[in-house]
Amino acid sequence: MKRLLLIPLLFTLCSCWDYTEPVAQNYVLGFSVDYIDDEFDVCIETVKVTGEPQSLSASDGIIIESRGVSIFDAVRDAIVLAGKKLYWGHVKVIILSETVAKEHLHSVVDVISRSPDIYSNVNLAVSRNCLARDVMYGKTPGESMVSVYISSIIENEEPSHRFKSVELWQLKRDFPYTLIPAISIGEHLLIDGCGVIENCSMTGYLTGTETQIATLLTNSTLGGYLPCVKVDNATLSLEILHTRLANSNGSCRVDMQVALLNSDLPIDTKTVSSQDKIERAAEAVVKEQIDIIRSKPFGKILGHQDYDIHVTLNNTGLKRG
Repeated sequence: MKRLLLIPLLFTLCSCWDYTEPVAQNYVLGFSVDYIDDEFDVCIETVKVTGEPQSLSASDGIIIESRGVSIFDAVRDAIVLAGKKLYWGHVKVIILSETVAKEHLHSVVDVISRSPDIYSNVNLAVSRNCLARDVMYGKTPGESMVSVYISSIIENEEPSHRFKSVELWQLKRDFPYTLIPAISIGEHLLIDGCGVIENCSMTGYLTGTETQIATLLTNSTLGGYLPCVKVDNATLSLEILHTRLANSNGSCRVDMQVALLNSDLPIDTKTVSSQDKIERAAEAVVKEQIDIIRSKPFGKILGHQDYDIHVTLNNTGLKRG
Protein backbone atom coordinates (compact mmCIF):
# COMPACT_ATOMS: atom_id res chain seq x y z
CA MET A 1 0.00 0.00 0.00
CA LYS A 2 2.82 2.37 0.83
CA ARG A 3 4.39 1.67 -2.57
CA LEU A 4 1.16 2.59 -4.32
CA LEU A 5 1.04 5.87 -2.48
CA LEU A 6 4.59 6.69 -3.65
CA ILE A 7 3.75 6.39 -7.38
CA PRO A 8 1.99 9.80 -7.72
CA LEU A 9 4.87 11.40 -5.82
CA LEU A 10 7.41 9.95 -8.26
CA PHE A 11 5.63 11.55 -11.22
CA THR A 12 5.76 14.97 -9.61
CA LEU A 13 9.54 14.66 -9.24
CA CYS A 14 10.16 13.92 -12.95
CA SER A 15 11.60 16.69 -15.15
CA CYS A 16 13.84 17.28 -18.18
CA TRP A 17 17.10 18.49 -16.70
CA ASP A 18 18.66 19.40 -20.09
CA TYR A 19 15.56 20.94 -21.70
CA THR A 20 16.18 24.01 -23.93
CA GLU A 21 13.45 26.40 -25.01
CA PRO A 22 13.12 26.49 -28.85
CA VAL A 23 13.53 30.27 -28.92
CA ALA A 24 16.77 29.96 -26.93
CA GLN A 25 18.69 28.35 -29.80
CA ASN A 26 19.34 28.87 -33.51
CA TYR A 27 18.43 26.05 -35.88
CA VAL A 28 21.07 25.38 -38.54
CA LEU A 29 19.59 24.48 -41.94
CA GLY A 30 22.83 24.40 -43.93
CA PHE A 31 26.35 25.73 -44.15
CA SER A 32 29.18 26.29 -46.60
CA VAL A 33 32.89 25.56 -46.26
CA ASP A 34 35.63 27.50 -48.12
CA TYR A 35 39.39 27.55 -47.71
CA ILE A 36 40.65 31.14 -47.98
CA ASP A 37 44.07 32.51 -47.00
CA ASP A 38 45.04 29.30 -45.17
CA GLU A 39 41.86 29.33 -43.08
CA PHE A 40 38.54 27.56 -43.24
CA ASP A 41 35.70 29.98 -43.89
CA VAL A 42 32.26 28.83 -42.73
CA CYS A 43 28.89 30.45 -43.49
CA ILE A 44 26.04 28.99 -41.45
CA GLU A 45 22.41 29.59 -42.41
CA THR A 46 20.13 29.52 -39.38
CA VAL A 47 16.44 30.22 -39.00
CA LYS A 48 14.88 32.57 -36.52
CA VAL A 49 12.29 30.91 -34.29
CA THR A 50 9.57 33.30 -33.17
CA GLY A 51 7.45 30.90 -31.19
CA GLU A 52 4.57 31.43 -33.65
CA PRO A 53 3.58 29.26 -36.66
CA GLN A 54 5.61 30.37 -39.69
CA SER A 55 6.59 29.37 -43.24
CA LEU A 56 10.28 29.73 -44.00
CA SER A 57 11.41 32.51 -46.35
CA ALA A 58 14.74 34.24 -47.00
CA SER A 59 13.85 36.97 -44.50
CA ASP A 60 13.69 34.35 -41.74
CA GLY A 61 17.29 33.32 -42.25
CA ILE A 62 20.41 34.58 -40.49
CA ILE A 63 23.88 33.98 -41.97
CA ILE A 64 26.66 33.58 -39.43
CA GLU A 65 30.19 33.89 -40.83
CA SER A 66 33.27 32.60 -39.10
CA ARG A 67 36.87 31.57 -39.82
CA GLY A 68 39.41 29.30 -38.19
CA VAL A 69 42.53 27.26 -38.84
CA SER A 70 40.30 24.18 -38.69
CA ILE A 71 36.61 23.43 -39.21
CA PHE A 72 36.27 22.90 -35.47
CA ASP A 73 37.72 26.35 -34.70
CA ALA A 74 35.47 28.04 -37.26
CA VAL A 75 32.32 26.39 -35.93
CA ARG A 76 33.28 27.09 -32.31
CA ASP A 77 33.70 30.80 -33.06
CA ALA A 78 30.38 30.82 -34.94
CA ILE A 79 28.62 29.65 -31.78
CA VAL A 80 30.09 32.64 -29.94
CA LEU A 81 28.99 35.03 -32.71
CA ALA A 82 25.47 33.58 -32.78
CA GLY A 83 24.91 34.37 -29.13
CA LYS A 84 22.73 31.29 -28.87
CA LYS A 85 23.21 27.56 -28.92
CA LEU A 86 23.31 26.17 -32.48
CA TYR A 87 21.13 23.14 -33.08
CA TRP A 88 22.51 20.98 -35.93
CA GLY A 89 19.86 18.28 -36.09
CA HIS A 90 18.01 20.01 -38.96
CA VAL A 91 20.99 20.51 -41.30
CA LYS A 92 19.75 19.85 -44.84
CA VAL A 93 22.76 20.58 -47.04
CA ILE A 94 26.51 21.27 -46.88
CA ILE A 95 28.11 23.29 -49.69
CA LEU A 96 31.83 22.74 -50.32
CA SER A 97 33.99 25.02 -52.42
CA GLU A 98 36.03 23.68 -55.33
CA THR A 99 39.25 24.18 -53.34
CA VAL A 100 37.89 22.26 -50.37
CA ALA A 101 36.61 19.45 -52.62
CA LYS A 102 39.99 19.14 -54.34
CA GLU A 103 42.44 19.64 -51.48
CA HIS A 104 40.73 19.23 -48.10
CA LEU A 105 37.79 16.89 -48.69
CA HIS A 106 39.03 14.05 -46.49
CA SER A 107 39.70 16.18 -43.42
CA VAL A 108 36.47 18.17 -43.76
CA VAL A 109 34.27 15.10 -44.24
CA ASP A 110 36.03 13.35 -41.37
CA VAL A 111 35.39 16.19 -38.92
CA ILE A 112 31.76 16.66 -39.99
CA SER A 113 30.94 12.95 -39.95
CA ARG A 114 32.31 12.62 -36.41
CA SER A 115 29.83 15.19 -35.12
CA PRO A 116 27.03 13.44 -33.20
CA ASP A 117 24.66 16.31 -34.01
CA ILE A 118 24.77 16.13 -37.84
CA TYR A 119 23.00 13.21 -39.46
CA SER A 120 24.91 11.12 -41.98
CA ASN A 121 22.17 11.48 -44.62
CA VAL A 122 22.69 15.23 -45.07
CA ASN A 123 23.05 16.26 -48.74
CA LEU A 124 26.37 17.56 -50.11
CA ALA A 125 27.10 19.82 -53.06
CA VAL A 126 30.09 21.66 -54.55
CA SER A 127 30.16 25.26 -55.77
CA ARG A 128 31.37 25.73 -59.35
CA ASN A 129 33.11 28.92 -60.54
CA CYS A 130 32.30 30.66 -57.26
CA LEU A 131 32.97 30.48 -53.55
CA ALA A 132 30.74 28.24 -51.49
CA ARG A 133 29.85 31.21 -49.29
CA ASP A 134 28.50 33.04 -52.36
CA VAL A 135 25.97 30.24 -52.77
CA MET A 136 24.63 30.90 -49.27
CA TYR A 137 23.90 34.48 -50.34
CA GLY A 138 22.45 33.48 -53.71
CA LYS A 139 18.93 34.22 -54.93
CA THR A 140 16.27 31.52 -55.05
CA PRO A 141 12.93 31.50 -56.90
CA GLY A 142 10.20 32.61 -54.54
CA GLU A 143 12.79 34.00 -52.10
CA SER A 144 12.93 30.77 -50.12
CA MET A 145 15.82 30.00 -47.80
CA VAL A 146 18.90 28.80 -49.68
CA SER A 147 19.40 25.57 -47.73
CA VAL A 148 15.73 24.62 -48.04
CA TYR A 149 15.71 25.37 -51.78
CA ILE A 150 18.91 23.44 -52.56
CA SER A 151 17.95 20.38 -50.52
CA SER A 152 14.52 20.32 -52.15
CA ILE A 153 16.05 20.40 -55.66
CA ILE A 154 18.57 17.67 -54.78
CA GLU A 155 15.96 15.42 -53.23
CA ASN A 156 13.78 15.72 -56.35
CA GLU A 157 16.46 15.19 -59.02
CA GLU A 158 14.91 11.93 -60.24
CA PRO A 159 13.07 13.24 -63.36
CA SER A 160 16.10 14.73 -65.17
CA HIS A 161 19.17 12.90 -63.84
CA ARG A 162 21.28 15.92 -64.85
CA PHE A 163 23.00 15.64 -61.47
CA LYS A 164 23.26 12.90 -58.88
CA SER A 165 22.63 13.39 -55.19
CA VAL A 166 25.18 12.27 -52.62
CA GLU A 167 24.92 12.08 -48.84
CA LEU A 168 27.61 12.47 -46.21
CA TRP A 169 27.88 8.75 -45.42
CA GLN A 170 28.59 7.92 -49.07
CA LEU A 171 31.84 9.88 -49.03
CA LYS A 172 33.01 7.73 -46.14
CA ARG A 173 32.59 4.57 -48.21
CA ASP A 174 35.37 3.19 -50.41
CA PHE A 175 33.74 3.89 -53.79
CA PRO A 176 36.11 4.24 -56.80
CA TYR A 177 34.17 7.29 -57.97
CA THR A 178 31.47 9.46 -56.41
CA LEU A 179 29.43 12.20 -58.08
CA ILE A 180 28.52 15.35 -56.15
CA PRO A 181 25.99 17.95 -57.41
CA ALA A 182 27.53 21.15 -58.79
CA ILE A 183 25.95 24.55 -58.00
CA SER A 184 26.60 27.71 -60.01
CA ILE A 185 25.27 31.24 -59.63
CA GLY A 186 23.28 33.02 -62.33
CA GLU A 187 20.02 34.90 -62.07
CA HIS A 188 19.15 32.20 -59.57
CA LEU A 189 21.09 29.32 -58.06
CA LEU A 190 21.42 26.51 -60.61
CA ILE A 191 22.23 22.84 -59.93
CA ASP A 192 23.42 21.16 -63.11
CA GLY A 193 26.12 18.56 -63.59
CA CYS A 194 28.40 16.99 -61.01
CA GLY A 195 31.88 17.10 -59.62
CA VAL A 196 33.70 13.76 -59.85
CA ILE A 197 35.40 12.58 -56.66
CA GLU A 198 38.16 9.99 -56.91
CA ASN A 199 40.05 8.79 -53.83
CA CYS A 200 38.43 11.51 -51.71
CA SER A 201 39.51 14.34 -54.01
CA MET A 202 37.54 16.06 -56.75
CA THR A 203 39.23 15.68 -60.14
CA GLY A 204 36.85 17.58 -62.43
CA TYR A 205 33.29 18.15 -63.59
CA LEU A 206 30.64 16.52 -65.73
CA THR A 207 28.03 18.65 -67.46
CA GLY A 208 24.36 17.87 -66.92
CA THR A 209 24.14 15.80 -70.12
CA GLU A 210 27.41 13.98 -69.36
CA THR A 211 26.17 13.20 -65.84
CA GLN A 212 22.99 11.75 -67.27
CA ILE A 213 24.88 9.52 -69.74
CA ALA A 214 27.47 8.42 -67.14
CA THR A 215 24.76 7.55 -64.62
CA LEU A 216 22.75 5.71 -67.25
CA LEU A 217 25.72 3.61 -68.41
CA THR A 218 26.91 2.72 -64.92
CA ASN A 219 23.60 2.23 -63.11
CA SER A 220 21.03 1.57 -65.86
CA THR A 221 19.08 4.60 -64.63
CA LEU A 222 15.49 4.91 -65.77
CA GLY A 223 14.37 8.21 -67.23
CA GLY A 224 16.16 11.32 -68.41
CA TYR A 225 16.36 13.25 -71.65
CA LEU A 226 18.48 13.49 -74.79
CA PRO A 227 18.43 17.15 -75.88
CA CYS A 228 19.62 18.57 -79.19
CA VAL A 229 19.33 15.47 -81.35
CA LYS A 230 19.69 16.90 -84.87
CA VAL A 231 17.93 15.26 -87.83
CA ASP A 232 18.02 17.08 -91.19
CA ASN A 233 16.98 20.65 -90.27
CA ALA A 234 15.17 19.72 -87.08
CA THR A 235 16.39 19.68 -83.48
CA LEU A 236 14.65 17.00 -81.43
CA SER A 237 14.29 16.35 -77.71
CA LEU A 238 13.92 12.72 -76.71
CA GLU A 239 12.75 11.34 -73.39
CA ILE A 240 14.56 8.20 -72.22
CA LEU A 241 11.87 5.75 -71.16
CA HIS A 242 13.94 2.71 -70.30
CA THR A 243 17.51 1.45 -70.58
CA ARG A 244 18.72 -2.13 -70.48
CA LEU A 245 22.41 -3.06 -70.13
CA ALA A 246 23.87 -6.43 -71.09
CA ASN A 247 27.59 -7.14 -70.55
CA SER A 248 29.36 -9.80 -72.59
CA ASN A 249 33.03 -10.42 -73.45
CA GLY A 250 34.29 -6.93 -72.64
CA SER A 251 31.41 -5.22 -74.42
CA CYS A 252 28.21 -3.67 -73.09
CA ARG A 253 25.08 -3.61 -75.21
CA VAL A 254 22.83 -0.67 -74.34
CA ASP A 255 19.21 -0.91 -75.45
CA MET A 256 17.53 2.45 -74.98
CA GLN A 257 13.85 3.15 -75.54
CA VAL A 258 13.03 6.81 -76.18
CA ALA A 259 9.96 8.92 -76.91
CA LEU A 260 9.75 12.04 -79.05
CA LEU A 261 8.81 15.16 -77.08
CA ASN A 262 8.50 17.63 -79.98
CA SER A 263 5.04 17.85 -81.54
CA ASP A 264 5.58 20.46 -84.26
CA LEU A 265 8.48 19.39 -86.50
CA PRO A 266 9.47 20.03 -90.14
CA ILE A 267 9.94 16.29 -90.73
CA ASP A 268 7.46 13.43 -90.97
CA THR A 269 8.20 11.26 -87.95
CA LYS A 270 5.68 8.61 -88.98
CA THR A 271 7.79 7.10 -91.75
CA VAL A 272 10.24 4.25 -91.25
CA SER A 273 13.07 6.23 -92.84
CA SER A 274 12.53 9.19 -90.49
CA GLN A 275 12.40 6.90 -87.48
CA ASP A 276 15.66 5.29 -88.55
CA LYS A 277 17.28 8.72 -88.90
CA ILE A 278 16.12 9.75 -85.42
CA GLU A 279 17.39 6.53 -83.86
CA ARG A 280 20.79 6.75 -85.56
CA ALA A 281 21.10 10.44 -84.59
CA ALA A 282 20.28 9.63 -80.96
CA GLU A 283 22.87 6.83 -80.95
CA ALA A 284 25.44 9.30 -82.30
CA VAL A 285 24.67 11.75 -79.47
CA VAL A 286 25.19 9.06 -76.82
CA LYS A 287 28.45 7.89 -78.45
CA GLU A 288 29.70 11.48 -78.65
CA GLN A 289 29.03 12.00 -74.94
CA ILE A 290 30.86 8.74 -74.13
CA ASP A 291 33.91 9.96 -76.09
CA ILE A 292 33.82 13.32 -74.29
CA ILE A 293 33.65 11.69 -70.85
CA ARG A 294 36.46 9.28 -71.66
CA SER A 295 38.68 12.14 -72.81
CA LYS A 296 38.60 13.63 -69.30
CA PRO A 297 41.05 12.73 -66.49
CA PHE A 298 38.40 10.60 -64.80
CA GLY A 299 37.31 8.86 -68.02
CA LYS A 300 37.72 5.49 -66.34
CA ILE A 301 34.42 6.16 -64.61
CA LEU A 302 32.78 4.39 -67.57
CA GLY A 303 35.06 1.38 -67.34
CA HIS A 304 37.11 -0.08 -70.19
CA GLN A 305 34.41 -1.95 -72.09
CA ASP A 306 33.06 -0.91 -75.48
CA TYR A 307 29.48 0.32 -75.58
CA ASP A 308 27.17 -0.90 -78.33
CA ILE A 309 24.31 1.63 -78.40
CA HIS A 310 20.88 0.71 -79.78
CA VAL A 311 18.07 3.27 -79.64
CA THR A 312 14.42 2.47 -80.34
CA LEU A 313 11.84 5.21 -80.87
CA ASN A 314 8.61 4.17 -79.20
CA ASN A 315 5.86 6.66 -79.93
CA THR A 316 5.48 6.71 -83.72
CA GLY A 317 2.98 3.87 -83.99
CA LEU A 318 5.10 2.14 -86.63
CA LYS A 319 5.49 -1.60 -86.83
CA ARG A 320 8.80 -3.01 -87.95
CA GLY A 321 9.14 -6.19 -89.92
